[in-house]
Amino acid sequence: MHRIPTKKLSALVLAAALLAVAPSGVQLMAQGGSNYSVFGVGDLYDHVSAVYEGLGGTSIAVASPYALNSVNPAAVSDLETTRIQAAYSFRQIQANTDLRTVSQNNGKIQGLTAGMSIDTALGAGLLFGIRPFSTVNYRFQTTENDVYDDGETVSSSTEYRGSGGLSEFFLGGAIRPMEDLAVGINGVFYIGSINTSTLTEYGSSLFSAAETRRSFGFSGAGLRLGLTYNVTPRLRLGATATFNTDLDVEVENEYRSNLVTLYGDSTIAASAVSPMPSILGFGASYTVGEFVWAADVLSKDFSSFSVRTGDGQAEFRRSNKVSAGVQWLRTTNAYQRYHDRWTWNFGLSYLQDYYQIRGTGLDEIAASAGVQIPVSSRAMLDAAVTIGQRGTMDDNLIQERFFRLSFSLSMGDTWFKPFGRR
Repeated sequence: MHRIPTKKLSALVLAAALLAVAPSGVQLMAQGGSNYSVFGVGDLYDHVSAVYEGLGGTSIAVASPYALNSVNPAAVSDLETTRIQAAYSFRQIQANTDLRTVSQNNGKIQGLTAGMSIDTALGAGLLFGIRPFSTVNYRFQTTENDVYDDGETVSSSTEYRGSGGLSEFFLGGAIRPMEDLAVGINGVFYIGSINTSTLTEYGSSLFSAAETRRSFGFSGAGLRLGLTYNVTPRLRLGATATFNTDLDVEVENEYRSNLVTLYGDSTIAASAVSPMPSILGFGASYTVGEFVWAADVLSKDFSSFSVRTGDGQAEFRRSNKVSAGVQWLRTTNAYQRYHDRWTWNFGLSYLQDYYQIRGTGLDEIAASAGVQIPVSSRAMLDAAVTIGQRGTMDDNLIQERFFRLSFSLSMGDTWFKPFGRR
C-alpha cells in the first residue's frame, strides 16, 4: 500500500526541522550558504562595496570620492565624478555540529551601482542601483526511525533545500544646503522570491516519497534618509534612517507524492503582509594625519516580522551591529610611488542577528582587512577579506565559521563641468 502518514505530512511544512531533532539525526550537506537562512528573509546585506567591507561594515560617516555608499544616501555629495561600481563576493562557510563539520561555498555578482556628481560646489549628486538585501541558500538532511502500531520500524530521511532572496532597487540624490552639512534621500523598492523544497523518502516500499514545495514572492517599498555633518575639518558625524511599508507576500504550496502533484495540477496559493524593519544608523569618523578612525551603530527592527518562522521555532527581534574601522591613506599625489597611493582598511564588527532560535540568540563577530588600488586615473579596484564566527553548538544548534572575499571595481569620469558663479 502507498500512503503518507499524517504526522509525516505535517512535518513536511516544518522548515526548521534541523533544529527540532536530536543532533544524531542531522546531516549537514554542501549547498553554498548558511543553513540559518532557513528563517526569515535569509542572511542580510548592509552594502556591497569592498571598501566598507574592509572597514568591518563601517560606512555611515566615512567620506570617499570613489566608493558608492548605499547605506547613507548623503554620502553621494562626496563624489567628484560620475562613477559606476560593480561588486563580486565569494563566501566560504564551515558549519559545525557536535558530530559533523561541512564546508560549503558560493560566489556571485553583488549588484551594480551608479553615482553622478552634478555640482561639486553644492554637493549635488544622484545615486541609483540594485543590490541584494538578503540571500537564502541552505541544504540539510534529517533521518528518523519510526515505530508504527503493527510494530514495524520504518526509516526515513528528509532533505531541506532553499534558495533565493530579496533584491533592493534604490534611486535618489543628495545636496549640501550648508558648507558642512549634506542631506540625501533615496526611494527604495524591494522585490524577490524564495523557493523551498522538503522531500521525505522512506526505507520501505509501503510508503510513498512525499515532497512539499513552497514559493514566496515579495514586494515592498521604503524611504531612506541620510545626512553627514563636518563638526570640524577632522570630525565628521553621519546618520541614516529607512522607513518601509509592509512587505506583500505571495505564497504558493505544492504537495507531491512519488513526484506526482497532489490535488490535481493546481497549487494552493495565499497572500499575506508583514511589516518590514525600520533601520536606524549613526556613525562618526575622525582624521588624524594619514589615518581615518571610524565607528558605526546600525539597528534593524525585525521584532514585528512574521514570515518563515520555522513553525514558531524562530522569534524575530531587533538586530544591532556595532563596527569600527581605520583607514590608512598615505597620499593621493599621482607623482608619488604607486604603492604609496594604496589605501589600507581594517575593521572589527559585532552583530546581534535578527532572530533567536528557541530562545537562543545568534551573534556574530568578525574581523576584516582591505585595500584600495588605483588602476588608472579613473578606475579603482577594491578588495577585502573578512573572517568571523556566528552561532553556537549549544542546544543542538549550528556554529558557523566564515570567510568572505569581496571585490568591487569602480570607474569614473567628469560628466558635468563646473561653471563660474558670481
